[in-house]
Amino acid sequence: MVDLSSALVNFYEGDKLTNIGKDYLYIYGANNHNENNINKSSYNDRIKWVKNNYDKIINLNKDLILSAEKPFIFVSFCLIMKELDKNPDYLVNYQYF
Repeated sequence: MVDLSSALVNFYEGDKLTNIGKDYLYIYGANNHNENNINKSSYNDRIKWVKNNYDKIINLNKDLILSAEKPFIFVSFCLIMKELDKNPDYLVNYQYF
């Protein structure tokens, strides 16, 4: 249930992501999907996982979402990524990842 309640948090304010912030967002996304226990891999491997799955993430690929360890949080991450893809200046509240 923590997964659902965490995914439904409504962020009212945010900031543009810096390059470091973007890296942490990618790490957060990979951790919440956790394919093959990627959360135990290096930061670079987790960032690479997101880049390798980028099209599936921004297109909300059903199979990718349903295979996530924390599907509600992961879909929330996917929605943020989709917005960032459309608008790189999208404001993200990153205090939670």
